[in-house]
Amino acid sequence: MKPFNILDNEDIKISKYRDDFLFDINGKITDDVAEAVAIMIYQNIPSDNNAWSTNIKQVNLFEIDPKRSLYWLSGGDIDWSSNNYRKEWHECVGEFSEKFSETVLEMVQRSNNMFELREKFQKDLNITILYEFALENKIAD
Repeated sequence: MKPFNILDNEDIKISKYRDDFLFDINGKITDDVAEAVAIMIYQNIPSDNNAWSTNIKQVNLFEIDPKRSLYWLSGGDIDWSSNNYRKEWHECVGEFSEKFSETVLEMVQRSNNMFELREKFQKDLNITILYEFALENKIAD
């Protein structure tokens, strides 16, 4: 059986096969719902985009790798390749993961759709919170 498209618009394509998702967000490909939401936040996908209404209630938490979403939520390619951080992502991913992984998983579990997860990320795991953590842990200046 081949995957079926849930959404296919200019910016975002979402396919699903059984309970597994595949996201293409402006060329960024992932099968991780939390990472997809984080990428969409990073890329400033408007809140009226149909992708946000995608139901994620049945997502298997074992398929979520919080490190992937934390990368994008903490600034993604732009911030991690600039001088905003003292360390490279691979040098401090463990610290971010230890502190925030459970939070990411709890947020996914408590969200019915991608928009709800977006709201939780923007409230409790936004760039300011993550950068303050980086400052406290001497990961950033």
